[in-house]
Amino acid sequence: MATSALLLSLACFSLSFRAASAQSTSPFNRVTQQQWDALNASVDGRLAISVPLAQPCFDSVEGVVGSDSLVPNTVRCSAVQSVWTNTTFRVQQFGAYEQIFSERLHGEGCDLNALDPKDPAAMNTTCQLGSIPPLHIDVRTASDVQAALEFANKTGVPLIVKGTGHDYLGRSSAPGSLALWTKNLLGQTFHEEFVPEGCDESVGRALTNEAGVTWIQAYEAADANNATVVGGAFQSVGASGGWLMGGGHSFMTGKHGVGADSSLQYKVVTPDGQFRVANKCQNQDLFWALRGGGSGFGVVLESTIAAHPAYDNKVAIVQIQNISMDAQFEVFRVFAGLRERLAREGWGGAFLPQFTEGTMAISMVNPTLSDEEAADTFAPVIDYVNSINGTDGILVTTNGFQPSGNYLFIQRNYIATVPVGLGAFIGSRLLPLSSFTSGNETLDELITAMKAGLSKIGPGVWPPMEILMDTPLLTPDANNETSMHPAWRSSAFVMVYGVSYEFDATQEEEKELMQTLHEALDFVRDVTPGSTEYNNEADILTENSQEVFWGPNYPALLEIKRKYDPNNILTGWQYVGFDKGAPLYERYNL
Repeated sequence: MATSALLLSLACFSLSFRAASAQSTSPFNRVTQQQWDALNASVDGRLAISVPLAQPCFDSVEGVVGSDSLVPNTVRCSAVQSVWTNTTFRVQQFGAYEQIFSERLHGEGCDLNALDPKDPAAMNTTCQLGSIPPLHIDVRTASDVQAALEFANKTGVPLIVKGTGHDYLGRSSAPGSLALWTKNLLGQTFHEEFVPEGCDESVGRALTNEAGVTWIQAYEAADANNATVVGGAFQSVGASGGWLMGGGHSFMTGKHGVGADSSLQYKVVTPDGQFRVANKCQNQDLFWALRGGGSGFGVVLESTIAAHPAYDNKVAIVQIQNISMDAQFEVFRVFAGLRERLAREGWGGAFLPQFTEGTMAISMVNPTLSDEEAADTFAPVIDYVNSINGTDGILVTTNGFQPSGNYLFIQRNYIATVPVGLGAFIGSRLLPLSSFTSGNETLDELITAMKAGLSKIGPGVWPPMEILMDTPLLTPDANNETSMHPAWRSSAFVMVYGVSYEFDATQEEEKELMQTLHEALDFVRDVTPGSTEYNNEADILTENSQEVFWGPNYPALLEIKRKYDPNNILTGWQYVGFDKGAPLYERYNL
């Protein structure tokens, strides 16, 4: 967009917005045209207007800068409808997020029907900007970030960072905010010998990813160099964003730990406006915070992660059809009984039960065992599911253990993605290993609680429950070199509940779903005292969230946050140091 066109739109916006919102005291409303002009000049004309992805499908638009010039366009609408649920396309558009909660405000947004994007009922309303930041900066340099931070400090306009837009808690959007969009920082470098800046010795092979690089791009770069990296299951998630800073779990976690264990260096602009390199040799406190403390400590421009050896991974898939919930959890009981051995052998995987009689699945990955060794380990599960095959209509399908090459092949062929373009809330709880090793009574209590939570969730488009073998049991953190909750190191599984809703859900319906999810997790919380929840897959209503997420590490994290961000400029729901009562969080319906 040409600068003159942008500024004209901004001028029109200022007049129309203030006329419609004369009583508002939002900092965004108080910014003068001269201040916007100066900011735009300081970022080389890359201050851009944010437009919802589905805008061409609607007759009327509200909240968008220069909305008077926006008109429906049937050709563009048809194109949007064809890719509404395409995650790769959505991450390339600033005005689209993976889940529509990030786009909506008070139950209103600019959404299509994810189950039928051509459904005219979705378009029979006004397209609202919702929680999408009205303006964003297409970040290309550290100076862009520094200019935005200076602007936010002077004006009080909330500053949001968006990479690929996967944050399930809506923390990469906010109404009346200015956004830093880092998706177009796409540089990558593979290092045969990486020496962190300020250090004297190599830490081995490594991969540097700028902030816009996605995990599939990272896997491709690693594969091209005969290496493996620990990264997210969802291919379009950013490799240097919230996943990594929040700790990050993976099918490779059983072998190489969480993402934070593999992070070697960050280049970041901290909220005080300084460009910093953080690693084990300089800015060590910031480095520690970025290794599991979540977002909010700075705007990451690039990260460097360890490159592990390439493996000839073995993959097994078990599918069981027409199986009741009770029978599914009997399979889980057998599966969970192997957890200690699976940990010793570096397995990763997922157990995916269903609410109703249907198809459940078990997916298993091992990087180092032979076919025979893998089959021997997993034999108790295979023997059990074969024993119930044919009873009560149950149908079991197994594929044995298939050599699958490097992790890139697994990503492309075995790991399914979750739905996008609809509404979803998720919440997690780590299940302690002690629950599976302290006798049948303890395990019975846990399984009863898990089933009660699943019953509370009910069926839906989103997977109602995932039980992930993504915990770092073999990767102790004895010296507290990451800032993740210590309970990660003694947990057997990451359990995730999920609920979903459609385009026409009201604000009250959203709130009811949040509460349903919270109450489902309470069943499991009650039987796992002292455990933790994954901050990137968290229940929005989690009480005392900072202590739950980070435990004894929280006081130190808060001190570091106040050191680098004394004005709490980079904040988000449930971040370290967030203020639950701030106007920024009105949309959480609390």
